[in-house]
Amino acid sequence: MFIIGFIFYYPYHIKKFKKPELGVKRVNKLDYLGDGIKHLLYHRSIAIMLMGISIMIFTIIMLVVDFFK
Repeated sequence: MFIIGFIFYYPYHIKKFKKPELGVKRVNKLDYLGDGIKHLLYHRSIAIMLMGISIMIFTIIMLVVDFFK
């Protein structure tokens, strides 16, 4: 999961895509929908990376607990 999240986050990391901005005024109302989707994709990739890290930590803890049983 961490690798999948990093693959989605990588274009923002290397500045290929610009990080979405909050509170930008748009002339066309439909442009706000595009901004919302960009925000969701950016933050979702970070959330997937955090879930992957937490799953890795949990499995390491369970492995150590299982060894000492």
